[in-house]
Amino acid sequence: MLAVGGYLLVRVAQAERAQLEERVHQIAEAVAGDVERELQRRISLLETLATSTRLNDGDFAKFYLQAKAAVAKDNLGVLLQEAQSRQQLVNTFVDYGTALPTTGDPDTFRRVLGSDRAQVSDVFMSLVSKTLAIDIALPVKRDGRVVFL
Repeated sequence: MLAVGGYLLVRVAQAERAQLEERVHQIAEAVAGDVERELQRRISLLETLATSTRLNDGDFAKFYLQAKAAVAKDNLGVLLQEAQSRQQLVNTFVDYGTALPTTGDPDTFRRVLGSDRAQVSDVFMSLVSKTLAIDIALPVKRDGRVVFL
């Protein structure tokens, strides 16, 4: 009886472990789906901002206001960088006109220029906000060439 009881206990433990592993797998897939949808939503927002006529006109002050309004409810930031120099032109985490550094995420910058499509960075320390951040970087083209990220 002791052997049968031990066997049954092991089988129950194995069954519960399998159920737990399946549940963890389902949760991981759900979280991954949520993250993917959120990233796509943010990429769509950036693609919309990339079409702004304010960029075409070089009116970065008005683009700053437009970008800041677009992300205000999510407490996110929008950065606009010149593709050649990597200089930040707009950063909605600070007031417009504040002196800004070049990119704090050169690896993602290079990957965007190399792939010519949106890229998501690894976690890095932001030079402006001094907090951990990720970038969703998108090339902004004019006349077939990347002019901004």
